[in-house]
Amino acid sequence: MSVNFSKVDVSLLNFSRYNLSEKQLNSLQYNLNNLGIKNFSYADTIKELKNKLEYSYIVKSSKLLEYFVKNNLKSKNIKTNKVKDYSLQNGMFKYANDFYYDVKSNDINEVELKFKEYKKGDFLSNKDKLYSYKKIAKVMYLDYVNKQKEKVFITFTLPNGQFHKYNKNGIKTNTYNVKDKFEKNVEKGLKLLNEIHRYFYHTLKYKIRRYCKSNNIDNKEVINIDFIKILEPHKSLDGHLHSLFYIDKTFLNIVEEVYNMTIENFNLIETKFEILKNAKASTYLNKYLLKTTKSENLFYNQYKRYFSKTRFFTSSNFRHTNQEKIEIVYKFLNQYKPKIIRYFKRGNIPIYYQLEQIILKDYIRFQEENIKRISIDFQAIKEEFEKLKNKKDIDIFKRNILKNIDNYIKEYNSKAIQKVYFKKWLIYNKKHIEQLPIYNYEFEKLKINPFSIEKIEEGYFNKYQFI
Repeated sequence: MSVNFSKVDVSLLNFSRYNLSEKQLNSLQYNLNNLGIKNFSYADTIKELKNKLEYSYIVKSSKLLEYFVKNNLKSKNIKTNKVKDYSLQNGMFKYANDFYYDVKSNDINEVELKFKEYKKGDFLSNKDKLYSYKKIAKVMYLDYVNKQKEKVFITFTLPNGQFHKYNKNGIKTNTYNVKDKFEKNVEKGLKLLNEIHRYFYHTLKYKIRRYCKSNNIDNKEVINIDFIKILEPHKSLDGHLHSLFYIDKTFLNIVEEVYNMTIENFNLIETKFEILKNAKASTYLNKYLLKTTKSENLFYNQYKRYFSKTRFFTSSNFRHTNQEKIEIVYKFLNQYKPKIIRYFKRGNIPIYYQLEQIILKDYIRFQEENIKRISIDFQAIKEEFEKLKNKKDIDIFKRNILKNIDNYIKEYNSKAIQKVYFKKWLIYNKKHIEQLPIYNYEFEKLKINPFSIEKIEEGYFNKYQFI
């Protein structure tokens, strides 16, 4: 597969013994072509950085929109091998009130598209809104399974001197004493905040385990620590960290001890430690996941997308499953049994908890296999580039990377879902005893084979309840 590299001969990739995907080749192109460029284009004021955030978001939205439409136009039903049928009105297809695209050719392989968003950035904004709703659902799940535990809310703010070049009014501070450009310094701050979280979390786990060992506590539910971590920017654009920890009341003194250790270790000044009383974490954290106004929400999404190498939201895993399986079950039920989804949403029990129960009860199960995957170690390439004394040799450096790309490729084993099995009564219509179509584009996109139906007993849902 050919990819156009600037100043680099892509044919050198033929030396690789690995079959790199189109996505990996595009990523390689992007990373090589941007080596050393960003250092010379960092914004140095709040206004410059805000302009970059806005422009970058609009560009990404347009590119994702184009990618989405082209992939949907080419999607085929894997049972009939027919291209999806779209209802066109005057050569225009309308999707979710976000944009129009104009079909210029009847040949699906040579289709040319013209994209128009009603409002620039809308497509990406809607994706980010969906992402936020998923995170809120995850928070509600963790809140529910930890309802017997104490909720400790902690805020860490970056230290002055090294950070906070500007105050919230955009005026330079007297304490800032770093030569980095403003944008570079913001990046460093976000990275440090994640380091602070890791230090706190791992130290806390270590101390609690030692305490439990000394006191013969072996109840896993008591020992387990769940958390939710969110990064967000101040008005000065420097980041700060909010963390919520679900802790058994036995360990509250340990949490406070580790909190003080973290402050001392990172020389932090502005911090907050609070034990939440009579409040659900989901209620408390919603204001951070979904901002109060549309403009605040849009800016936060622009900020997250621009500094996309930083993880802004992290949380503990599900108790018995994972996000991929939860989403597969949701999409399946939403297509074939939407009443169940509507029932779950109206109830007091979080929807993710209900979907997890469906998996635990074996109504839907997954066949997984270990497969070999490959990834390109871009961090190693970047570190090699930093060692380059004469930056004029960058073209030679890129060509050498391509010649020796196998040295930067890592192999690893990973579990992947191959098939999804479900109770056949899940897709039967009682009146007509006819099986509904089982193809769903979303499953093809997840690289899942068509459903395999087992010969198992029929059944029915008891008021759509699974608990």
